[in-house]
Formats: sequence, structure tokens, C-alpha cells
Amino acid sequence: AGDEARGLETALVDLFALPRRIEIAPDGDHVYIATNTGLAGVDVRDPANPLLSALPLGLGTTDLDVTPDGQRVYAVGSEDRMLHRIQAEPFAVLESLPLGFQPRGILVGPSGRRAYLTTASREIQVWDINPANASFENQIGAWTGPGPVLLGAMATDPGGRYLTATSGTGQLVVFDPATGAVTVEIPVQSNPVDVQIDPAGAIAYVTDDN
Repeated sequence: AGDEARGLETALVDLFALPRRIEIAPDGDHVYIATNTGLAGVDVRDPANPLLSALPLGLGTTDLDVTPDGQRVYAVGSEDRMLHRIQAEPFAVLESLPLGFQPRGILVGPSGRRAYLTTASREIQVWDINPANASFENQIGAWTGPGPVLLGAMATDPGGRYLTATSGTGQLVVFDPATGAVTVEIPVQSNPVDVQIDPAGAIAYVTDDN
């Protein structure tokens, strides 16, 4: 017999939109959801009475991530090719940048100084998101992935030693962030949807839509 962990539903929040991706802030007090109309933020400090805030953003957002200090949320819109910088509290749009490519996903690095954007042309672009730098919110590098396409989902270990991305050929592609080189390709299911790394940085969990 195996052990089971059961969750208890304490509240239900109507987003009034189609959810696409969800991220929990590092402090656990806020949840952010990319939707087809923009970005939703839910304050869950009182789990029984969550508070919803919504920001309309162009044609919606595809993916998002939160900086390690919890102060900023970055989101990308695939349909209108936008990168959005959001202030966490108060919940507000700080900047919306048009991109010259179609973004599929975004990941903020564990240092909070870099963001990684997957593109429709199997590229991972490296962006500077350190406000102290002259290159703030500009592309500073690019890595080329194997195969025909990178699907968008990415994850990194807590120490930033490696970055993983899902591919359209059913591979989990592992990159070295220091060089951008592919270190290994791991066969997973035929159509991987998302990837997460455990807190120890030892195990990658990959979901599939099959």
C-alpha cells in the first residue's frame, strides 16, 4: 500500500479568462496566471478569501515567471509578440516591449538577473533584466536548440548549473547556461508540455499531453 497526500479545497476563484500558465511567488502569498486576456494575480494570504486582480494585456499572455525577490513578474504574449514587466505590489504594468519574434515561453534565472525566452525559431534568447545595467531589458545572447522546435517550457536547477527545455521531438534538452551549449538530450514522452526541477536540483518532472 502506498501513502496518499490529499489537498483540501478552501476557495474557488473565477478568473473570467482562460488560464494558460500558473506560477506561485517565492513567498507563497501570491499566485500569478497567464490568461488569454492578460495576467491575473491572486492574493492567497487568506486562503479562504483569495483576492483577484486582473491586468488586460494586448492579446493575452502565453507564459510568465516571477523574479526571486517576488517584486516583478515577466510575461510574454505569443500572439502579439510582447514582453511585459509587471510590478507585483501594487499590481501594475511597468513596461510592455514589442518583440521582433514570436515568444513561446519565459524563464527567470535563479539570480534574477537573466531571463530566457524560447522562440518559434528553436532559439533561446538571453535577456538582461538587471535594472542596474545599461543593457537592462535587452537581448544579450542567444542559444540554438536541436530539432525543429523548442516548445516553450523551461526550468533550471536552484543553483543555475543547467537549464532544461522541452522540444517538439519529444526530448528534454539540457543547456549549460555559462556557454549556451547543449550538454545532453533526454528522450521523454512524444509531446512534453511542461518541466519542473525538484528543490535539490536532482530530478526533472515532465508532463505530457498523451
